[in-house]
Amino acid sequence: MSTSEQKLAITLQKTLLEVGLKRLTLFSWSVNIVLLPLLLIGLHLLGHYLQGFPDTLDSHFWRELFLIPTLVMYLLMTWPFIKRLFREAIASFHQVLLVNRAEFELMITKAVFFNPRFEFLSFFLGALVGCLIFRPWRLGQNFLPYLLLGDSLLFGLFVWEIYISLESAKFFTTLFRRPIKFNILQSNTLEPVAQWSLGVTMIFMGIATIGVLFVPSANILEIKYIVCYGTALILSVSIFFLGMRDTHQFILKMKKQELDKLYEGFNPAYQNFLVCLKQGEMNTPTTQYQSTLMSTLFLCEKRIREIPDWPYTSTILWKFAITLLLPSLLALL
Repeated sequence: MSTSEQKLAITLQKTLLEVGLKRLTLFSWSVNIVLLPLLLIGLHLLGHYLQGFPDTLDSHFWRELFLIPTLVMYLLMTWPFIKRLFREAIASFHQVLLVNRAEFELMITKAVFFNPRFEFLSFFLGALVGCLIFRPWRLGQNFLPYLLLGDSLLFGLFVWEIYISLESAKFFTTLFRRPIKFNILQSNTLEPVAQWSLGVTMIFMGIATIGVLFVPSANILEIKYIVCYGTALILSVSIFFLGMRDTHQFILKMKKQELDKLYEGFNPAYQNFLVCLKQGEMNTPTTQYQSTLMSTLFLCEKRIREIPDWPYTSTILWKFAITLLLPSLLALL
């Protein structure tokens, strides 16, 4: 937990899915992480019981049994992780906005991050697209309950998290529109925003990685799997940079403002220095002062220009690259 979050009593809006899932199952989110995958496994085994188990329980049987439940469990498990990163990213703005602690906490508590109607639509559309792509009726009526529930949950959660990620990035834009106090030399204050962007990327590419581990290598180049991997890749890259776009623009704006201030001080100092040179006053206190002042301004300009334009560090960038390449590397093994 970050230091800024420890000092702030930040309460985020509960999502429609969090509230609805608890009402539907009567259990907490952490219990549903285990309950829903177990339900899917039970429905899959029931389908085999009604249709008859295969003669040999080979790797194909176990892959089909655990693929969808594992992905559903993964998406459910990673939501609290993403929510924590989002909370820390928001908390970092307390050091940037011109509001006191009480005003900031009240602003975040009252903020509406996600529209319940759009949450429902995103989940519904995801479930519908998943069913159209993977056709839950493909294995017959015995497996229809398993595949219908599994495909709906998997793709519903996937598209729901896309919506949540986009709305989260939009909220950062809202925060940057407020009055701001910011020390450009401490630009790492907003690094939690990059950490959140990386976390979302890792979630989406994690789906592709799990898919590569479960899907047989002979089927990995099927169109439906290529489409799923390509979608995860495009979304990961887009959200990684989209989530930091406003932070990037803000840093560029602040750097320009600081450089303009330096140039305002540099130009008079430079003109005075030239006057002293023309008058042959090379070693006078005034000339030495002007020379020292210009050297200081040059160093300040160099320091400001060296400040990264994006909030991510080299470590975050390396993790991002590895996250994108991991599914492809596993597919080649």
